[in-house]
Amino acid sequence: MRGREFVCLMVFVGALVGCGSSVSGDSSVSESKSVSSGSSTTVTVDEASTTESAKEASTPETTAKVPTTGSEESTAKEDTSEERFALRTEEIPLQRPITAVGFGLGSLWLVDLGNYECDDTGGGAAACAAPQTIFLRALSPESYEVSTTVPFKGSMDASMAFGAGSVWVSAIPQNPSSGGLFRVDPKTGEILSSLPVDSSTAVAFGEGSVWVTSEERGALIRVDPDTVETTADIKVSSGGANDVAVGGEAVWVASWGPVSRRGGQDRFGGKKLVRVDPKTNEVVAEIPIEQNALEGGASSVAVDDETGAVWVTSVNGKLFRVDPDTNRIVAEVNLGDYAWKVETFAGDAWVIYETGINDPSGATQRVARVDSETNRPVGSMKVENARDLAAGRDALWLTTSDIESGTGSLTRIVP
Repeated sequence: MRGREFVCLMVFVGALVGCGSSVSGDSSVSESKSVSSGSSTTVTVDEASTTESAKEASTPETTAKVPTTGSEESTAKEDTSEERFALRTEEIPLQRPITAVGFGLGSLWLVDLGNYECDDTGGGAAACAAPQTIFLRALSPESYEVSTTVPFKGSMDASMAFGAGSVWVSAIPQNPSSGGLFRVDPKTGEILSSLPVDSSTAVAFGEGSVWVTSEERGALIRVDPDTVETTADIKVSSGGANDVAVGGEAVWVASWGPVSRRGGQDRFGGKKLVRVDPKTNEVVAEIPIEQNALEGGASSVAVDDETGAVWVTSVNGKLFRVDPDTNRIVAEVNLGDYAWKVETFAGDAWVIYETGINDPSGATQRVARVDSETNRPVGSMKVENARDLAAGRDALWLTTSDIESGTGSLTRIVP
Protein backbone atom coordinates (compact mmCIF):
# COMPACT_ATOMS: atom_id res chain seq x y z
CA MET A 1 0.00 0.00 0.00
CA ARG A 2 1.20 3.50 -0.77
CA GLY A 3 1.23 6.27 1.82
CA ARG A 4 -1.99 7.66 3.30
CA GLU A 5 -2.85 11.29 2.88
CA PHE A 6 -5.30 12.92 5.28
CA VAL A 7 -7.43 15.87 4.26
CA CYS A 8 -9.52 18.11 6.54
CA LEU A 9 -12.20 20.16 4.82
CA MET A 10 -14.83 22.72 5.75
CA VAL A 11 -18.08 21.55 4.16
CA PHE A 12 -21.64 22.86 4.00
CA VAL A 13 -21.22 26.50 4.95
CA GLY A 14 -18.28 26.16 7.28
CA ALA A 15 -19.31 23.00 9.13
CA LEU A 16 -16.29 20.90 10.08
CA VAL A 17 -17.00 17.41 8.81
CA GLY A 18 -13.80 15.49 9.50
CA CYS A 19 -10.71 14.09 7.84
CA GLY A 20 -10.53 11.80 4.81
CA SER A 21 -7.79 9.59 3.49
CA SER A 22 -6.06 9.09 0.18
CA VAL A 23 -5.21 5.47 -0.51
CA SER A 24 -3.75 3.62 -3.43
CA GLY A 25 -3.85 -0.16 -3.11
CA ASP A 26 -1.50 -2.89 -4.17
CA SER A 27 -2.07 -4.87 -7.34
CA SER A 28 -2.25 -8.63 -7.58
CA VAL A 29 -1.42 -10.69 -10.64
CA SER A 30 -3.50 -13.80 -11.32
CA GLU A 31 -4.17 -16.32 -14.04
CA SER A 32 -7.29 -16.32 -16.15
CA LYS A 33 -8.70 -18.93 -18.50
CA SER A 34 -9.61 -18.19 -22.10
CA VAL A 35 -12.44 -20.31 -23.49
CA SER A 36 -14.10 -20.25 -26.88
CA SER A 37 -17.52 -18.68 -26.37
CA GLY A 38 -18.78 -17.25 -29.63
CA SER A 39 -19.16 -13.50 -30.04
CA SER A 40 -19.11 -12.17 -26.49
CA THR A 41 -16.82 -12.01 -23.48
CA THR A 42 -17.72 -13.25 -20.00
CA VAL A 43 -15.69 -12.22 -16.97
CA THR A 44 -16.09 -13.31 -13.35
CA VAL A 45 -14.59 -11.41 -10.43
CA ASP A 46 -13.27 -13.44 -7.50
CA GLU A 47 -13.80 -11.48 -4.30
CA ALA A 48 -11.27 -13.58 -2.41
CA SER A 49 -8.35 -11.83 -4.06
CA THR A 50 -9.22 -8.35 -2.80
CA THR A 51 -7.58 -6.69 0.19
CA GLU A 52 -9.08 -6.24 3.63
CA SER A 53 -8.88 -2.44 3.84
CA ALA A 54 -12.26 -0.73 3.51
CA LYS A 55 -10.78 1.97 1.31
CA GLU A 56 -8.00 0.10 -0.48
CA ALA A 57 -7.94 -0.31 -4.24
CA SER A 58 -7.03 -3.75 -5.52
CA THR A 59 -6.85 -5.80 -8.68
CA PRO A 60 -9.21 -8.79 -8.41
CA GLU A 61 -8.78 -12.17 -10.00
CA THR A 62 -10.77 -12.60 -13.18
CA THR A 63 -11.96 -15.63 -15.07
CA ALA A 64 -12.72 -14.72 -18.65
CA LYS A 65 -14.42 -16.37 -21.59
CA VAL A 66 -13.12 -14.70 -24.74
CA PRO A 67 -13.52 -15.40 -28.47
CA THR A 68 -10.80 -17.66 -29.92
CA THR A 69 -10.05 -18.91 -33.40
CA GLY A 70 -10.40 -22.55 -32.36
CA SER A 71 -12.54 -24.56 -30.00
CA GLU A 72 -9.77 -25.68 -27.70
CA GLU A 73 -9.41 -24.30 -24.18
CA SER A 74 -6.28 -22.28 -23.55
CA THR A 75 -4.79 -20.58 -20.52
CA ALA A 76 -3.39 -17.06 -20.58
CA LYS A 77 -1.92 -14.84 -17.93
CA GLU A 78 -3.75 -11.54 -17.60
CA ASP A 79 -1.56 -8.43 -17.41
CA THR A 80 -2.60 -6.73 -14.18
CA SER A 81 0.83 -5.52 -13.10
CA GLU A 82 -0.15 -1.87 -13.50
CA GLU A 83 -2.44 -0.39 -10.87
CA ARG A 84 -5.34 0.72 -12.97
CA PHE A 85 -8.14 1.38 -10.53
CA ALA A 86 -7.05 4.86 -9.46
CA LEU A 87 -4.02 6.99 -8.70
CA ARG A 88 -5.59 8.07 -5.44
CA THR A 89 -8.88 8.40 -3.58
CA GLU A 90 -9.89 11.14 -1.14
CA GLU A 91 -12.80 10.53 1.23
CA ILE A 92 -14.63 13.47 2.79
CA PRO A 93 -16.88 12.36 5.69
CA LEU A 94 -20.10 14.36 5.90
CA GLN A 95 -22.61 14.84 8.65
CA ARG A 96 -25.58 14.01 6.43
CA PRO A 97 -26.67 10.98 4.41
CA ILE A 98 -25.75 11.70 0.78
CA THR A 99 -27.71 10.08 -2.05
CA ALA A 100 -27.50 11.43 -5.62
CA VAL A 101 -24.45 13.18 -7.10
CA GLY A 102 -23.88 14.97 -10.39
CA PHE A 103 -21.44 17.34 -12.03
CA GLY A 104 -22.56 20.18 -14.27
CA LEU A 105 -22.49 23.92 -14.86
CA GLY A 106 -19.09 24.09 -13.15
CA SER A 107 -20.29 22.72 -9.82
CA LEU A 108 -20.57 19.46 -7.96
CA TRP A 109 -24.19 18.78 -6.98
CA LEU A 110 -25.30 16.58 -4.10
CA VAL A 111 -28.66 15.49 -2.77
CA ASP A 112 -28.64 15.03 1.00
CA LEU A 113 -31.26 14.25 3.59
CA GLY A 114 -30.44 17.19 5.85
CA ASN A 115 -30.31 16.35 9.53
CA TYR A 116 -32.49 13.30 9.01
CA GLU A 117 -31.54 10.34 11.18
CA CYS A 118 -33.43 7.08 11.34
CA ASP A 119 -34.81 6.55 14.85
CA ASP A 120 -36.29 3.13 14.11
CA THR A 121 -34.71 0.45 16.29
CA GLY A 122 -36.77 -2.50 15.19
CA GLY A 123 -36.64 -3.02 11.43
CA GLY A 124 -33.42 -1.26 10.45
CA ALA A 125 -32.96 1.29 7.68
CA ALA A 126 -35.61 -0.27 5.45
CA ALA A 127 -38.26 0.35 8.11
CA CYS A 128 -37.34 4.01 8.67
CA ALA A 129 -39.81 6.70 7.71
CA ALA A 130 -38.94 8.78 4.65
CA PRO A 131 -37.41 12.21 5.35
CA GLN A 132 -39.73 15.19 5.14
CA THR A 133 -37.29 17.29 3.09
CA ILE A 134 -34.29 16.59 0.87
CA PHE A 135 -31.74 19.19 -0.21
CA LEU A 136 -30.00 19.80 -3.52
CA ARG A 137 -26.68 21.56 -2.89
CA ALA A 138 -24.09 22.99 -5.27
CA LEU A 139 -20.48 22.67 -4.08
CA SER A 140 -17.18 23.92 -5.40
CA PRO A 141 -15.19 20.85 -6.59
CA GLU A 142 -12.03 22.47 -5.20
CA SER A 143 -13.04 23.90 -1.81
CA TYR A 144 -16.30 21.96 -1.27
CA GLU A 145 -17.98 25.17 -0.15
CA VAL A 146 -21.72 25.36 -0.75
CA SER A 147 -22.95 28.04 -3.14
CA THR A 148 -26.58 27.01 -3.61
CA THR A 149 -29.11 25.07 -1.52
CA VAL A 150 -32.51 23.98 -2.80
CA PRO A 151 -35.00 22.22 -0.48
CA PHE A 152 -37.45 19.69 -1.93
CA LYS A 153 -40.40 18.02 -0.31
CA GLY A 154 -39.69 14.42 -1.08
CA SER A 155 -38.08 11.11 -0.29
CA MET A 156 -34.45 10.08 -0.61
CA ASP A 157 -34.77 9.00 -4.25
CA ALA A 158 -33.62 11.63 -6.74
CA SER A 159 -31.74 12.01 -10.01
CA MET A 160 -30.28 15.04 -11.77
CA ALA A 161 -29.17 16.23 -15.20
CA PHE A 162 -27.80 19.47 -16.66
CA GLY A 163 -28.70 21.37 -19.81
CA ALA A 164 -30.19 24.58 -21.19
CA GLY A 165 -28.48 26.48 -18.37
CA SER A 166 -30.47 24.65 -15.70
CA VAL A 167 -30.35 21.77 -13.26
CA TRP A 168 -33.06 19.20 -13.86
CA VAL A 169 -34.10 17.12 -10.85
CA SER A 170 -36.30 14.05 -10.87
CA ALA A 171 -37.67 13.49 -7.37
CA ILE A 172 -40.34 11.31 -5.80
CA PRO A 173 -42.37 12.76 -2.92
CA GLN A 174 -43.43 10.56 -0.02
CA ASN A 175 -46.41 9.35 -2.02
CA PRO A 176 -44.74 6.79 -4.33
CA SER A 177 -47.50 7.06 -6.92
CA SER A 178 -46.56 10.67 -7.64
CA GLY A 179 -43.34 12.38 -8.60
CA GLY A 180 -42.05 15.21 -10.66
CA LEU A 181 -39.44 16.91 -12.81
CA PHE A 182 -38.10 20.22 -11.51
CA ARG A 183 -36.13 22.93 -13.30
CA VAL A 184 -33.72 24.74 -10.96
CA ASP A 185 -31.80 27.98 -11.50
CA PRO A 186 -28.18 27.01 -10.66
CA LYS A 187 -27.30 30.50 -9.37
CA THR A 188 -30.29 31.40 -7.23
CA GLY A 189 -31.52 27.93 -6.34
CA GLU A 190 -35.02 28.92 -7.37
CA ILE A 191 -37.33 26.19 -8.67
CA LEU A 192 -38.35 27.79 -11.95
CA SER A 193 -40.95 25.24 -13.01
CA SER A 194 -42.08 21.67 -12.48
CA LEU A 195 -43.86 18.90 -14.33
CA PRO A 196 -45.78 16.04 -12.65
CA VAL A 197 -44.39 12.60 -13.57
CA ASP A 198 -45.74 9.38 -12.07
CA SER A 199 -43.03 7.66 -10.00
CA SER A 200 -40.18 9.47 -11.75
CA THR A 201 -36.93 7.52 -11.43
CA ALA A 202 -34.22 9.11 -13.59
CA VAL A 203 -33.52 12.11 -15.81
CA ALA A 204 -31.08 12.85 -18.64
CA PHE A 205 -30.44 15.75 -21.03
CA GLY A 206 -29.54 15.45 -24.70
CA GLU A 207 -30.73 15.81 -28.28
CA GLY A 208 -32.22 19.17 -27.29
CA SER A 209 -34.60 17.68 -24.75
CA VAL A 210 -35.03 16.53 -21.17
CA TRP A 211 -35.80 12.83 -20.79
CA VAL A 212 -37.38 11.43 -17.62
CA THR A 213 -38.51 7.89 -16.85
CA SER A 214 -41.71 6.80 -15.15
CA GLU A 215 -41.18 3.51 -13.34
CA GLU A 216 -44.82 2.76 -12.64
CA ARG A 217 -45.93 3.31 -16.22
CA GLY A 218 -42.80 1.93 -17.91
CA ALA A 219 -42.62 5.12 -19.92
CA LEU A 220 -40.06 7.61 -21.22
CA ILE A 221 -41.25 11.22 -21.12
CA ARG A 222 -39.70 13.78 -23.48
CA VAL A 223 -39.81 17.36 -22.22
CA ASP A 224 -39.18 20.67 -24.01
CA PRO A 225 -36.55 22.50 -21.89
CA ASP A 226 -37.98 25.93 -22.78
CA THR A 227 -41.62 25.31 -21.95
CA VAL A 228 -41.15 22.35 -19.55
CA GLU A 229 -44.04 20.62 -21.28
CA THR A 230 -44.31 17.04 -22.46
CA THR A 231 -43.63 16.61 -26.17
CA ALA A 232 -43.69 12.80 -26.26
CA ASP A 233 -44.84 10.00 -23.96
CA ILE A 234 -43.18 6.78 -25.10
CA LYS A 235 -44.10 3.34 -23.78
CA VAL A 236 -40.79 1.49 -23.37
CA SER A 237 -41.55 -1.43 -21.07
CA SER A 238 -44.31 -3.60 -19.67
CA GLY A 239 -42.47 -3.22 -16.37
CA GLY A 240 -40.59 -0.44 -14.65
CA ALA A 241 -38.31 2.07 -16.37
CA ASN A 242 -35.29 2.49 -14.10
CA ASP A 243 -32.67 4.67 -15.77
CA VAL A 244 -32.04 6.72 -18.91
CA ALA A 245 -28.96 7.89 -20.81
CA VAL A 246 -28.47 9.84 -24.03
CA GLY A 247 -25.61 9.23 -26.46
CA GLY A 248 -24.77 8.12 -29.98
CA GLU A 249 -27.85 9.85 -31.39
CA ALA A 250 -30.04 7.59 -29.28
CA VAL A 251 -31.85 7.49 -25.95
CA TRP A 252 -31.32 4.34 -23.87
CA VAL A 253 -33.71 3.17 -21.15
CA ALA A 254 -32.91 0.45 -18.60
CA SER A 255 -35.95 -1.48 -17.42
CA TRP A 256 -36.90 -4.48 -15.35
CA GLY A 257 -40.19 -5.62 -14.59
CA PRO A 258 -43.15 -5.63 -14.87
CA VAL A 259 -44.58 -4.36 -11.59
CA SER A 260 -48.00 -5.78 -10.70
CA ARG A 261 -50.65 -4.00 -8.67
CA ARG A 262 -49.49 -5.96 -5.65
CA GLY A 263 -45.91 -4.83 -6.12
CA GLY A 264 -44.60 -8.20 -7.32
CA GLN A 265 -42.45 -8.81 -10.38
CA ASP A 266 -43.16 -10.93 -13.40
CA ARG A 267 -40.36 -13.45 -13.78
CA PHE A 268 -39.96 -13.27 -17.54
CA GLY A 269 -41.15 -9.87 -18.75
CA GLY A 270 -39.93 -6.31 -19.31
CA LYS A 271 -36.25 -7.03 -18.57
CA LYS A 272 -34.40 -5.18 -21.28
CA LEU A 273 -32.44 -2.21 -22.54
CA VAL A 274 -34.56 -0.13 -24.88
CA ARG A 275 -33.24 2.14 -27.64
CA VAL A 276 -35.35 5.12 -28.69
CA ASP A 277 -34.72 7.21 -31.81
CA PRO A 278 -34.94 10.90 -30.76
CA LYS A 279 -35.82 11.91 -34.31
CA THR A 280 -39.00 9.84 -34.39
CA ASN A 281 -39.63 9.12 -30.67
CA GLU A 282 -40.01 5.47 -31.60
CA VAL A 283 -38.54 2.35 -29.99
CA VAL A 284 -36.08 0.99 -32.56
CA ALA A 285 -34.41 -1.80 -30.57
CA GLU A 286 -34.96 -3.95 -27.48
CA ILE A 287 -32.00 -5.84 -26.00
CA PRO A 288 -32.97 -8.52 -23.41
CA ILE A 289 -31.01 -8.25 -20.15
CA GLU A 290 -31.08 -11.57 -18.30
CA GLN A 291 -34.72 -11.88 -19.27
CA ASN A 292 -35.14 -15.46 -18.07
CA ALA A 293 -33.45 -14.90 -14.71
CA LEU A 294 -35.59 -14.36 -11.64
CA GLU A 295 -33.47 -11.37 -10.62
CA GLY A 296 -32.72 -10.21 -14.15
CA GLY A 297 -33.43 -6.89 -15.78
CA ALA A 298 -31.51 -3.67 -16.37
CA SER A 299 -30.84 -1.42 -13.38
CA SER A 300 -28.74 1.39 -14.92
CA VAL A 301 -27.24 2.50 -18.23
CA ALA A 302 -24.42 4.79 -19.37
CA VAL A 303 -23.00 5.79 -22.76
CA ASP A 304 -19.27 6.41 -23.17
CA ASP A 305 -18.64 9.45 -25.36
CA GLU A 306 -15.02 8.36 -25.96
CA THR A 307 -15.60 4.79 -27.11
CA GLY A 308 -19.26 4.91 -28.11
CA ALA A 309 -19.93 1.84 -25.97
CA VAL A 310 -23.21 1.43 -24.12
CA TRP A 311 -22.86 -0.16 -20.67
CA VAL A 312 -25.78 -1.56 -18.69
CA THR A 313 -25.95 -3.24 -15.29
CA SER A 314 -28.34 -6.05 -14.40
CA VAL A 315 -30.19 -6.49 -11.15
CA ASN A 316 -28.39 -9.82 -10.63
CA GLY A 317 -24.91 -8.33 -10.52
CA LYS A 318 -23.69 -8.30 -14.12
CA LEU A 319 -22.32 -5.64 -16.43
CA PHE A 320 -23.11 -5.84 -20.15
CA ARG A 321 -21.50 -4.00 -23.04
CA VAL A 322 -23.75 -3.24 -25.99
CA ASP A 323 -22.52 -2.37 -29.48
CA PRO A 324 -24.68 0.55 -30.67
CA ASP A 325 -24.02 -0.36 -34.31
CA THR A 326 -25.59 -3.80 -33.98
CA ASN A 327 -27.69 -3.36 -30.82
CA ARG A 328 -26.22 -6.60 -29.51
CA ILE A 329 -24.43 -7.55 -26.30
CA VAL A 330 -20.72 -8.04 -27.02
CA ALA A 331 -19.39 -8.54 -23.48
CA GLU A 332 -20.69 -9.77 -20.13
CA VAL A 333 -18.90 -9.19 -16.82
CA ASN A 334 -20.00 -11.16 -13.75
CA LEU A 335 -19.37 -8.94 -10.74
CA GLY A 336 -21.53 -10.10 -7.84
CA ASP A 337 -25.08 -10.57 -6.65
CA TYR A 338 -26.44 -7.11 -7.36
CA ALA A 339 -25.30 -4.09 -9.41
CA TRP A 340 -27.14 -0.80 -9.48
CA LYS A 341 -24.97 1.94 -10.95
CA VAL A 342 -22.65 2.26 -13.95
CA GLU A 343 -20.74 5.40 -14.95
CA THR A 344 -18.20 5.99 -17.72
CA PHE A 345 -14.96 7.90 -17.22
CA ALA A 346 -11.43 7.88 -18.62
CA GLY A 347 -12.62 5.54 -21.38
CA ASP A 348 -13.65 2.80 -18.94
CA ALA A 349 -16.78 1.64 -17.12
CA TRP A 350 -17.14 2.03 -13.33
CA VAL A 351 -19.72 -0.02 -11.44
CA ILE A 352 -21.13 -0.16 -7.91
CA TYR A 353 -21.99 -3.73 -7.03
CA GLU A 354 -22.59 -6.00 -4.06
CA THR A 355 -21.65 -9.58 -3.19
CA GLY A 356 -22.64 -11.96 -0.43
CA ILE A 357 -26.23 -10.80 -0.19
CA ASN A 358 -27.24 -14.18 1.21
CA ASP A 359 -24.17 -14.48 3.42
CA PRO A 360 -25.08 -14.46 7.15
CA SER A 361 -21.85 -12.57 7.88
CA GLY A 362 -23.01 -9.69 5.70
CA ALA A 363 -22.76 -8.37 2.15
CA THR A 364 -19.78 -6.50 0.70
CA GLN A 365 -20.01 -3.52 -1.62
CA ARG A 366 -17.32 -2.51 -4.12
CA VAL A 367 -16.67 -0.08 -6.95
CA ALA A 368 -14.96 -1.79 -9.91
CA ARG A 369 -13.19 -0.37 -12.93
CA VAL A 370 -13.71 -2.32 -16.17
CA ASP A 371 -11.24 -1.77 -19.00
CA SER A 372 -13.00 -0.87 -22.25
CA GLU A 373 -10.34 -2.52 -24.44
CA THR A 374 -10.36 -5.92 -22.74
CA ASN A 375 -13.81 -5.80 -21.05
CA ARG A 376 -12.09 -7.06 -17.89
CA PRO A 377 -12.11 -5.64 -14.35
CA VAL A 378 -8.70 -4.12 -13.61
CA GLY A 379 -9.27 -3.05 -10.02
CA SER A 380 -11.85 -2.41 -7.33
CA MET A 381 -12.34 -0.57 -4.07
CA LYS A 382 -14.34 -1.72 -1.07
CA VAL A 383 -17.03 0.71 0.12
CA GLU A 384 -19.91 0.81 2.58
CA ASN A 385 -23.42 2.20 2.03
CA ALA A 386 -22.60 3.30 -1.53
CA ARG A 387 -25.33 5.23 -3.36
CA ASP A 388 -24.24 6.99 -6.54
CA LEU A 389 -21.42 7.76 -8.99
CA ALA A 390 -20.81 10.75 -11.27
CA ALA A 391 -17.92 11.95 -13.43
CA GLY A 392 -16.62 15.51 -13.61
CA ARG A 393 -13.56 17.73 -13.23
CA ASP A 394 -11.03 14.96 -13.94
CA ALA A 395 -12.45 12.69 -11.25
CA LEU A 396 -15.21 10.29 -10.29
CA TRP A 397 -17.39 11.22 -7.34
CA LEU A 398 -18.86 8.52 -5.11
CA THR A 399 -21.50 9.13 -2.44
CA THR A 400 -22.45 7.01 0.56
CA SER A 401 -25.45 7.21 2.85
CA ASP A 402 -25.83 5.63 6.28
CA ILE A 403 -29.49 6.25 7.03
CA GLU A 404 -29.44 4.81 10.52
CA SER A 405 -26.62 7.04 11.77
CA GLY A 406 -27.55 10.08 9.70
CA THR A 407 -24.09 10.35 8.12
CA GLY A 408 -22.55 9.95 4.69
CA SER A 409 -19.47 10.67 2.65
CA LEU A 410 -18.17 12.00 -0.63
CA THR A 411 -15.17 10.27 -2.20
CA ARG A 412 -13.11 11.73 -5.03
CA ILE A 413 -11.58 9.02 -7.22
CA VAL A 414 -8.74 10.17 -9.48
CA PRO A 415 -7.93 7.55 -12.20
